[in-house]
Amino acid sequence: MKYIILNKQNNKSIILFFTGWGMDSNPFKKIEEPGYDYALIYDYSDFELDLNLEGYTNIHIFAWSFGVFAAAQWIAQKGIKPTSSIAINGTIYPIDENRGIPLNIFQGTLNNLNERTLMKFNRRICGSAEQYKSFVEHQPQRDLPSLKEELIAMQEHNANNQEVYNNWDKAYISENDYIFPAENQKRAWQNNAKITITLNESHLPKQIENIIISNLINKDLIKQRFEKSIETYNIYANGQQKIANRLFEKWCNIGFDTHKKIYEIGCGTGLFTETYQYNLKPQYLLLNDLAELPQMKDIKDVQNVEFISGDAESFKPERKFDYIVSASTIQWFENIPLFFKHINNFLEPKGMIVFSTFGPNNMKEIRNAFSSSLNYPTSQELKGALEDANFKVLDIDEETITQNFKTPHDLLKSIKCTGVNGLKSANPISKEKINQLKELLPHKDGMYQLTYNPIYIIAIKN
Repeated sequence: MKYIILNKQNNKSIILFFTGWGMDSNPFKKIEEPGYDYALIYDYSDFELDLNLEGYTNIHIFAWSFGVFAAAQWIAQKGIKPTSSIAINGTIYPIDENRGIPLNIFQGTLNNLNERTLMKFNRRICGSAEQYKSFVEHQPQRDLPSLKEELIAMQEHNANNQEVYNNWDKAYISENDYIFPAENQKRAWQNNAKITITLNESHLPKQIENIIISNLINKDLIKQRFEKSIETYNIYANGQQKIANRLFEKWCNIGFDTHKKIYEIGCGTGLFTETYQYNLKPQYLLLNDLAELPQMKDIKDVQNVEFISGDAESFKPERKFDYIVSASTIQWFENIPLFFKHINNFLEPKGMIVFSTFGPNNMKEIRNAFSSSLNYPTSQELKGALEDANFKVLDIDEETITQNFKTPHDLLKSIKCTGVNGLKSANPISKEKINQLKELLPHKDGMYQLTYNPIYIIAIKN
């Protein structure tokens, strides 16, 4: 494999984009997202990648087409634990009748490769004449022998049945893919990706860089959108209020001590704070949120309260706590397993964490409409991450909460007014797109549903 680093700013996070067959860096735009370095990988004539990742805390894998298989073998070979892994129009079974490119199509491409058939292939990956014209303006500068060598290497590695990484966070599937048939992709990802999103696109999505950006956590954008929603949050946060109440109920079942030191992460407007502060009567309460919330400095019935605005993933409190709590927040974190290890340092012996987050079925109804979703861990992944961080899980549970809306506009307004639209959309949201939502969003008996999939966990420091 070859690679080129397109954005190097010595960040702690890096994007690795594994491209498809026959590519180099020419067809792809430079990504300059704050907080992320960016490297592009191509040419799978061999499957060795000599890329130094020393110093990177977070490794985000994006892979397109044949790059999915190349990335899957490389991840397994190196024993890497990606912070996130996103597949786009490819599978971990690259040459397969039911889960990849059918054998006769692959073999025909290999046997008949010439300038004319390559042009035909590139037209097929683009889907439209307009997109093909744009592709040609920045087409790869690779010769035919190197392309043939790459196909042969892919065929040989596919036949070797080597171990591949098969726990992808998300798979994007284009309905108009004429290279990896959409139905084959759906079968391939049925048990190998937590979330699948369908696109009304060709094999090479027109805005593939937007897909990458929409899967990155931009703390500045999250902060901005939550601050805009402060005045309307409590009015529309019915689901979040139910989750806060349920989390406190579970905390009561486990049991708690009063007059202790509590650190709450993502306190927001205080929905969860209000459920516990009267009963626990904290000796000291540290409230944290990414947004600026000056009103949280004065909490009723708490004498010693402090509010600090900032990123909890990197914030280091000056003291230790008996309880660290959080409701409906950590799904916005870039690296949840690392966060668990981070907060373990700020707990007293036998200190507890009490938190809720969301699972893979969260807000599933709107994924395809906006080609966007957070990368949600499963409850078992959360449990494993906590155990790795030296916690003993006392209680773990999840449920689904469904909210009904009369119109798509009401549904979107609820999302906007609670600030949970903190991701960029992979596709620009136009007026035309909004008008299409009546058909794009699933509905039943005239009502549009939105599902929340909260996960509740209470754990104690070993």
